[in-house]
Amino acid sequence: MERKADAAVVRWNKPEDALTFTLHRTADARTARTDPASRPSGWETLISGTRELAYTDGSLRHGTRYYKVVATTVGGGSRSAARPAEARAESPAAVLARADAVTAEKWTRRSFAAFTAELARIRTAAGRPGAGEDALIDAVYAAYDLLVPVETLLRTFPVTPSMVEASTVQWPGTGTRASNGWRAFDGDDATYTDTLAAESWIDIDAGDAGPVVIDVIRLLPRSNQLARADGTVVKGSDDGVTWHDLHTVSGVDTARWYEARLERRASYRRIRIYDDHDGRCNPSGIEFAYFLPDEA
Repeated sequence: MERKADAAVVRWNKPEDALTFTLHRTADARTARTDPASRPSGWETLISGTRELAYTDGSLRHGTRYYKVVATTVGGGSRSAARPAEARAESPAAVLARADAVTAEKWTRRSFAAFTAELARIRTAAGRPGAGEDALIDAVYAAYDLLVPVETLLRTFPVTPSMVEASTVQWPGTGTRASNGWRAFDGDDATYTDTLAAESWIDIDAGDAGPVVIDVIRLLPRSNQLARADGTVVKGSDDGVTWHDLHTVSGVDTARWYEARLERRASYRRIRIYDDHDGRCNPSGIEFAYFLPDEA
């Protein structure tokens, strides 16, 4: 038995003759001493006929819960544990302590301030005579709803076709440099830029729409050429002559979006996706995102 916040993780072993399992729950200590297979009254069935060996019950905010597993055996019979597994809910002090451990960096400033103010109010209420423990616990869980992820402040810089150009036309020699570069920004996961040279790049010139402000870089590798993405470098420049490395792609092993948050905000008129390792500048998707001001 394992408790995680207001959830209980119930685990059991598989006897050799067991086929499937049914998990029962009760909040009554007297009922917990009975066999749910022969006296089901008072027991609630959480899951039946499963071959899994664990179940997460997300209803352990208050009180105590008792669990028994009944195994259906090869011969058509059943077998249950002699003693129930028991899980107790956290105390108000423990729930508050866990909430106090929440740190600010993942949340907007305003929402985190509201969250900590609500925790202070709950703590004051907890010290008053007649404070109900269940109500206090519920209030702490409700306070989490005040938190707003800082990612909600992210906005994607709108790259347009006129801004983009690859170093070569598309392999094996079709289209234009502009159309080849745009395949990494067209929103279609099935397309990708594909150049003719071992050293190649995609340039983004924002012009009057710039600069391109970047806090987060996202890249989707070509699904059937994942290894080509590693070593790709995102660079920034204002004059197109001097380039500054912003991020080097690494650790690509599955066809999914990879996200890198820069240590410092970048702001350049020109961005280059640079490949000097014969990866043919193959990304299927690229996005540049920035955070709106986080107002307290």
